[in-house]
Amino acid sequence: MSKYLDFHPTRQMLNLPFSTQKLNIQKIKGAIEKSKTQRSDLADAFRKLSISTQESKSEKSFYKSSYEIEDIPELVEALKNPDDQSHLFAAQGFRKILSLADPHISEVLRAGILPYTIEWIQRYDFPELQMEGAWILTNISYGDHEYVELVVNSGALPLLINLMNSENEDVRDQAIWALGNLCGDTDEYRQLAINLGGLNELIRVVKYSQRISTIREGCWAISNICIYKFINFQLVEEIIPLAANFLNESQHSGIISDCILILARLCEGCEESISLLLKCGNIIPKIIWYLTSNLTMFVVPSLRVIRAISTDSSPYLKNTIKMQIIPILSGLLDSDYRGIRKDSAWCLAKLCTAEYLDTLFVNSIFTKITNLISTENENLTKRQFLLFLTSAVSACNTAQMTQLIQMNLISTLCGALRSDDKSILTLALESLMYTLTFNRQSTVEVNQSLLELIDECGGCQNLEDLRANPNIRIQQKLYEILNFLCEAE
Repeated sequence: MSKYLDFHPTRQMLNLPFSTQKLNIQKIKGAIEKSKTQRSDLADAFRKLSISTQESKSEKSFYKSSYEIEDIPELVEALKNPDDQSHLFAAQGFRKILSLADPHISEVLRAGILPYTIEWIQRYDFPELQMEGAWILTNISYGDHEYVELVVNSGALPLLINLMNSENEDVRDQAIWALGNLCGDTDEYRQLAINLGGLNELIRVVKYSQRISTIREGCWAISNICIYKFINFQLVEEIIPLAANFLNESQHSGIISDCILILARLCEGCEESISLLLKCGNIIPKIIWYLTSNLTMFVVPSLRVIRAISTDSSPYLKNTIKMQIIPILSGLLDSDYRGIRKDSAWCLAKLCTAEYLDTLFVNSIFTKITNLISTENENLTKRQFLLFLTSAVSACNTAQMTQLIQMNLISTLCGALRSDDKSILTLALESLMYTLTFNRQSTVEVNQSLLELIDECGGCQNLEDLRANPNIRIQQKLYEILNFLCEAE
């Protein structure tokens, strides 16, 4: 991920930089890029203890604790020696260079390391070398798409999938990590891994492993692959109960976060997956509880689950209301994280019906949304806030419309008319037209007429300026409003 998240929860402790890349699926752009984060010394020590021990016992004097790009010629010379220990020395050196703050991926690849790495991960008689090979592939796949493409084209994917059958747990974990990185790059590689049986192997390993690091890496890799449209529903029927079980039983924050993300991705746009999820015990209340955790790593994927079950046709929406989700979403509008504010507004927009509008007023939702529209600089997020407001004004009654106008509805909408974003302009014009036509049909008691309010906050000038906008849809809505205002005068 990308950036689901301006983070990836299971990778926050790591410190190896990488170059991000745009993904093909906008919905998961954030999460997948952020899955490529940085490796820490703590993770090195925890997961590679066997390698450190092996190095310390080695009789070779050329093993070093750190390497720089200037050491590449020496490492290349070591590759020319057929001796296994020389290759292990070279592999560790290249791996450590790839773990630097500036990993020098292109320089390492120009040294010709990739073919050797493919050979090393097939050395089942030498797991230390297998480990280093898989680790090098993991670090290369933190980089740009061009590097990931080279790894995939080298034939690494099926070999990494095979490594998940390794008897060496460290090798198996590293293979899972590398596979997750590669699958997080593009839809094509995600589909290729599924076709090669990678998802089946991940499910098997995660289901039967007793090792926390294996479960953690496996859940993260599954979350990178798990996009519903690529997966046979028979696999979905395995994954959802598995993720739900970990969500109920695990105390590991990374596993919990990734399992929530798995459920979100499988339920987005799929009623069958939602039905299956709801059969897994008390999962929805558990996810709603994680919304109150104040931890971004839990809140972000949990919001995605709520979004998935809060579709217009969803029969599960009222159940979420019964669990008092409106006050929770109101609190999330105060989040410092833009994505949380945006997704909370999306969920709240689905609740803008006559049945729930009074509850939205009680929880100060409208005051918060109008303030956010005025202060938000990012267009995509502002659109979501305006979508909420458009849904509200189209559903409210006379008393509710009066309240909205008293909450600076008109000035908020007129201010949005200064935007250069056509979607924001369209939503603002729609909301303004709803308000004007409502006033014509009902008696709304306000201190001043709507026309005076619009003029006072600069709305008339903003509407006049929009005459130059070339967008046909905007011109149509502008004509309706100006025509109405002329009649009102």
